[in-house]
Amino acid sequence: MDKLVKNIYIQSTEDGKRMHTFSQSSKNKFLATFDDLKLEDVQSLIDEGKLEGTRLFLEIELNNGVSFRVLYWGDFNTFHIGAIGNDEIKEIINDEVTNLGK
Repeated sequence: MDKLVKNIYIQSTEDGKRMHTFSQSSKNKFLATFDDLKLEDVQSLIDEGKLEGTRLFLEIELNNGVSFRVLYWGDFNTFHIGAIGNDEIKEIINDEVTNLGK
């Protein structure tokens, strides 16, 4: 996946505008780690309340210009596609959130 992705952005949850671009090293770590995440049934995550609360919009931009949004809930370290984050993913995202506006 790393050869396909140009950038990863944090988007505003208000209007979807790009607020921050992941550093190159964070992007590379995120992509390497994301491939290994465990998947669960999305409906079970909804039933367990793991797709509730404060969410973060991540935009993944591909080299061909296509981009898509992934929703992430930090409290539960879960993604709307059913992926369950690990400690490394959480640390990468938290580091990038800390760098918002810098």
